[in-house]
Amino acid sequence: MRKGEAAHFDRIRADFIWGVVGNVRDDEGFDARARSLAARLAAGPTLAHAATKRIVRAFEEGGIRAADEVVPEVSGALFATEDLQGAVHSFLEHGAGHTPVYRGR
Repeated sequence: MRKGEAAHFDRIRADFIWGVVGNVRDDEGFDARARSLAARLAAGPTLAHAATKRIVRAFEEGGIRAADEVVPEVSGALFATEDLQGAVHSFLEHGAGHTPVYRGR
């Protein structure tokens, strides 16, 4: 094993155990699937995705305590967004399973 590979494999193992790795695919069709996933993420709640990334980044830099410290600010700000208000309205109007339209606002 080359230098740095052990840490890389430890990270992959941890991601798999935590359920972060949802798919392992062959090379064939990989590009199309990756583009499809990127399109679904882009059409989703991008502000919530950014909030999640900020919380995960805080965790990586300072552990659970650091992540917990940013949650109120990060998640609290989402309640004022059009996306969250639209998602709540969509749920109340159409029930679970209906995908609201996200606009990144």
